[in-house]
Amino acid sequence: MTLAPTNPRYNKPSRFDWRFASNRTNLPRPWAYEWSMSATFLVTGFEPFGEHRTNSSWDALERLRGRWSRDVVTLRLPVDHRAAHTALRRALDELAPAAVLCTGLAKGRVFRIERCARRPSQLAELTAANDAELARGRWPWDEMRCALEQSGVDAIDSEDAGRYVCESTYWSLLTYEPSLLERVTSRAKPAFAGFLHVPHESSEYSIERIASAVGSVVDARHATLQLERDAAFDAAP
Repeated sequence: MTLAPTNPRYNKPSRFDWRFASNRTNLPRPWAYEWSMSATFLVTGFEPFGEHRTNSSWDALERLRGRWSRDVVTLRLPVDHRAAHTALRRALDELAPAAVLCTGLAKGRVFRIERCARRPSQLAELTAANDAELARGRWPWDEMRCALEQSGVDAIDSEDAGRYVCESTYWSLLTYEPSLLERVTSRAKPAFAGFLHVPHESSEYSIERIASAVGSVVDARHATLQLERDAAFDAAP
């Protein structure tokens, strides 16, 4: 599965080329990045946690990174409410992506299309009193469902993202607002923001199969964004 061909006009490095680095004990270290243009797409997964020695949400993205163009950036998040919130918000500030897809691990044998996120009590000190109690995702949900079905996996819509780090991270994404300075410089919050729960690696769902499904969702939205960007460029005087 590949992305739509990259238009030479935009075939430049993304503003930041984020590379997750880990030491020998697999503990997070600061991310390294290179200066370039703004990213079009940010896709996140999570590190392993608890009894899970691996996390299929991140393992799938590792399979996909080499196939995507440089304007699609991947980021591995820690499984900690505050740390994940801070890392995601920092990425949003620095990358200003047009679309963000967060992914996480959930029990069961289906992909869960998360449509909303509830305000997490764990982030009370980091959020404003008037922030939304319930935030709705921004995505063409039929497009996501169709992409998953075409990749041959089972998917359901969900209104309950789980009350754990996945949901608090999704809420952090949906309630993100650029700073006043960023708004003055024409930066905006992501036009598209969604969350996809993926199943554990199993005999039914290999990492390659999970990666193919996630890749189909990203490819579908990325291709549309590319066409819209080309049309805007062609229409410019």
